[in-house]
Amino acid sequence: MKQYKLWRFEVLSGASIESDKSGQIPQKAKYRKHFVNLETAEVSSITDLDSRKFKRNKHIINFTNAYKTLFKNQDVSILTFAVNESKYNSVSKFLNMLEKKLSRKQVDKLGYVWVRDVGDIKFDRHFHVLIATSRITAKVFQELFSKKKHSHFDVEFIRNPNGLKAYLTRKELYGIKRQRSYGKSKEFKIANRNALNT
Repeated sequence: MKQYKLWRFEVLSGASIESDKSGQIPQKAKYRKHFVNLETAEVSSITDLDSRKFKRNKHIINFTNAYKTLFKNQDVSILTFAVNESKYNSVSKFLNMLEKKLSRKQVDKLGYVWVRDVGDIKFDRHFHVLIATSRITAKVFQELFSKKKHSHFDVEFIRNPNGLKAYLTRKELYGIKRQRSYGKSKEFKIANRNALNT
């Protein structure tokens, strides 16, 4: 196993973890760490931004891996939401509303990941939220999300989890100081198989 030691810490001049006060400009790297391989003397470097992107991408990959077999077997549904930040100023506010809505139809929320983003054309701030649930029929989906009051978010069934994973892992990081850029549920629960068969 390769062993590395921190060799040099470099502050990147003019860079800041927060992009600006609007949160509409991608975050920039604040520092770079240089490591030396104790066996080969090879030097490698990583910025704090690269590290945060790696962690975000790991959450997204772990989510899709946790549910890919159940999704393929149609044991779970995966929904994707684009949530307008002007209506929901925090992801937890949106998730609390959604959980209440799902529970009224006896739909279990199993796990989720989310990523803060800015629109390419209108530059509107929003969240991408992926949620795995117990199986949702098309009829229940319509009952849950067909009303006009849902105009502050878009929702659809995931058709190809790998496609959305590729899209989200290429994204820049957005968010002002002390504002999370991404997150996930504490665990990725598996659907109750007894419930699936009823």
